[in-house]
Amino acid sequence: MTSVSGLLGLIGFQLLGSLVSDLLVPSLPGPILGLAFCLGFLCLAPESLSQPVEAAARMLLGYLPLLLIPPAVGLMDNIDTLQNNLLPITAALLGSLLITVPVCGRLMQRLIRAGQQP
Repeated sequence: MTSVSGLLGLIGFQLLGSLVSDLLVPSLPGPILGLAFCLGFLCLAPESLSQPVEAAARMLLGYLPLLLIPPAVGLMDNIDTLQNNLLPITAALLGSLLITVPVCGRLMQRLIRAGQQP
C-alpha cells in the first residue's frame, strides 16, 4: 500500500509539472518540472512522503530495463540515419564524455571533502 501511495504522489507531481508547463512555462517539459517539485517537497518535508516515494522508486527500478526497450527499438528502426551521421554522433558522445567525467570527478571530490568536515 505504501508503494501505491508513493506512485500516486509521483504521478501527482508529474501532473502538477505538466499543468505548470502548459500554463506558465511551455519551454520546460512537465515531467522535469514535476521532478523539481517532488525534489523541493522532499527537501522541505522529508518525513511526509519519503518512505512511500522510496517504496515506489524501488518498485519502478525493478522494471527499469523494460523502459529501455522502446528506445532500443527506435535506434534499430533508424539504423540507416545513425550510420549516415556516425561521425557527428561519435564526436558529440566523445565531447560530452570528456566534459562530464572530469566535472563529475571534481564534484565527487568536493562532496567527499564536505562530508568529512564536521
